[in-house]
Amino acid sequence: MRTRQLGKGPFLIFAAAVLWSFAGLASKFVPWGGMSIACVRGVIGALTIGALSKQWFFRPTKLVVLGALGTVTTSVLFMLANKMTTAANAIVLQYMAPVVVIILNLLLQKMKPAKLDLVMVSVTLLGIAFFFLDHLGSGKLAGDLLAILSSVTFAMVFYVNRLPGANATQASYLGCMLHILLLPALLNDPNFSLADPKVNLVVLLMGVLQMGLAYVLFAKGIASTPAVSASIIAMIEPVLNPLWVFLFLGEMPGRLALVGAAIVLIATTSYNIITSKQLEEKGHTAEA
Repeated sequence: MRTRQLGKGPFLIFAAAVLWSFAGLASKFVPWGGMSIACVRGVIGALTIGALSKQWFFRPTKLVVLGALGTVTTSVLFMLANKMTTAANAIVLQYMAPVVVIILNLLLQKMKPAKLDLVMVSVTLLGIAFFFLDHLGSGKLAGDLLAILSSVTFAMVFYVNRLPGANATQASYLGCMLHILLLPALLNDPNFSLADPKVNLVVLLMGVLQMGLAYVLFAKGIASTPAVSASIIAMIEPVLNPLWVFLFLGEMPGRLALVGAAIVLIATTSYNIITSKQLEEKGHTAEA
């Protein structure tokens, strides 16, 4: 039974990451403002999670509330960043979350970073520098900054949901529900309109698949998958996200941004693989 669960967990996380990877393309296609998209897809996501989990009410704990706040802020910041910079920049910069987790461990749990951690942080920061150099004077720098801020809240989601007593499904459900607070921004959005059936369909699919089904799959998958392994699998999202936008909309990041993206992706993937092997070796040693 345990072997089957471990085999199923990584697949569920992979499926969730693939669904999330279409967020950049969808947000570029929908002409609404970023907060309007986040509002509607979040509410639809809450209804989807409630229907799939068959649990509409629960007593929120401190960890559930923190996880929910991380979910809603990450959603909003990511949507805003997608409207202000390239999809590649928005998603890759968001995936510097491991750097933030290392910092949180240092500040909150007094865990001194290992040499490998320091190397990863340094290399990642070098990659981020290329993003800024690429967008200096282009007006897209603000979007990059929002994407980096989303990496902080994204790290918060992972960090909180790994703590004892956390409940990823309930945190995702509450986080989606909190998107209703964005209703004033939706009503004041001059670009918001329900006249285009194609746009309505895309937003509906964003809510059902990306905020609803994907979070349910992720919550179930993370329960039986080591955190580091989950991080490696989830790296498919920042690879596919800009690919879909390029194939369907022709959006191409600048050369320096591509260099920065390669550095960040290689650094975080290598870090996750090395860390995973170290944990596996420790596990074998403990069993021996």
